[in-house]
Amino acid sequence: MRILLISIFLAFSLQVSATWIPFGPEGIVANNVCFGVHFQYQFAVCHDEGISLYESATQEWTTFDSDLPVTEAFYLDGYNLLVILGNGSKSDGIYTFDPGSGSFEVIEYIISPNFIYYDETLMVYYIGHRFGLITSQDAYAWSQVEDLSNCNIVDMDPYQDHYDAAQLDNLYGVWYSNDAGSTWNAPSPGSPAISNLDFDNQGELYGIFPDESWSSGLWSSSDFGETWEVEFWSVNMNCVGIDVMNSVFVGWGDNLTGTEEGIANYDPVSGNLSFMNAGLSNLIINEISINPWMSAIALFCCTDSGAHVNY
Repeated sequence: MRILLISIFLAFSLQVSATWIPFGPEGIVANNVCFGVHFQYQFAVCHDEGISLYESATQEWTTFDSDLPVTEAFYLDGYNLLVILGNGSKSDGIYTFDPGSGSFEVIEYIISPNFIYYDETLMVYYIGHRFGLITSQDAYAWSQVEDLSNCNIVDMDPYQDHYDAAQLDNLYGVWYSNDAGSTWNAPSPGSPAISNLDFDNQGELYGIFPDESWSSGLWSSSDFGETWEVEFWSVNMNCVGIDVMNSVFVGWGDNLTGTEEGIANYDPVSGNLSFMNAGLSNLIINEISINPWMSAIALFCCTDSGAHVNY
């Protein structure tokens, strides 16, 4: 009971106080905060200039430069990390990274890799990229998911056996699978364009309709991505993240209107937004993430001038 009360208090404090502190190097365009990436390094901040790793024993950060922006990092074998690099060039792809030597070694070239997802139950990796979704059992030999060939798959999230993958190009919408990725259903007619998505722990799916259209804003699906309805309208939103207490957080990009910017907690019941920008050095939010292994709730966000954490 005491643990539950502490967790509730922490969640309430996070939403109300919302004071951010820098996490990792400052002044970088941070793309992602990744967790449990290596035996020695607990955290990784992926950014446009490379990757920065945090060593728990010394409580120090070490930055390794790369020729391309690092989009995401994932645990591979304890000695090497699995990373994706890209900016639309011919050198984009899947790499291993060895912190001991500071070297990146290509596994496979793919244009504009967007994310890494690992299914812990089936022990299968997924990576979405400009021309589809690829999968692997060992992170070295990759094969195309045929249903999603030639689709720009920009994000993916699972809930039990329900997988959702967002396509964002000339044709758009959310592909959905009800059998853990064995078969996929094409986006339903009228589905919104979604660039970032996240399930809550009860199976409600939230997604960001980006840019400056009449349909831009936060959308949700109660049937695992088959049909969608709008939560609220807002332009230039970038990302959505949900913590273990089912709190929904949304972030904006470069919003020239200045009306809604930075990061906010969204209440689906009341429809209210509680902005929580105190302590942020930059209000362009590129990613929102939660550490699944921390005992206390901590919210992380990546901005155009570094990553930040809110305990």
